Amino acid sequence: MKLLVAGFGRIGREFAKLLVERKGALERKYRLRIQLAGIVDSRGLLGCGRGLSEDLVRAPRSRVSELSGGMPGIGVADALVMLEADVLVEATPSTYAPECPGIGHVLEAVSRGAHVITANKAPLALSCSEVMRRASNSGTVVEYKATAMAGIPPPGRAPA
Repeated sequence: MKLLVAGFGRIGREFAKLLVERKGALERKYRLRIQLAGIVDSRGLLGCGRGLSEDLVRAPRSRVSELSGGMPGIGVADALVMLEADVLVEATPSTYAPECPGIGHVLEAVSRGAHVITANKAPLALSCSEVMRRASNSGTVVEYKATAMAGIPPPGRAPA
């Protein structure tokens, strides 16, 4: 299973770090071959069809495409195709406006048959029906559980 991480701020970086650290245990538990195939940040792609190493996960913020194997100017849509990603981990900053880049990333992934894990709530807040309809039509799954305030109860659920 080839994973592409979009966004390499705190959430994307921590996800990539944990994936590299726990890869063996995850592969044994789920009987999958997991590969961090690429990271896309605001300036381009750092990708490798054979998977990225732990050293590359420590890339400087907003500069992954400047490292060896980097491709400045390559965005999520092109990276999905180039790396033949099976899963997009969408961790770009939430932008609650119609031109939210995360919406395009998620829709592009499901249209190409890639599953999505999103920490970015904007695509769902702005286009949930469309995202879920397209995912259903393409046979893909969209998961959305990550949040910076996961320990805070939702409104109406506060402890008495």
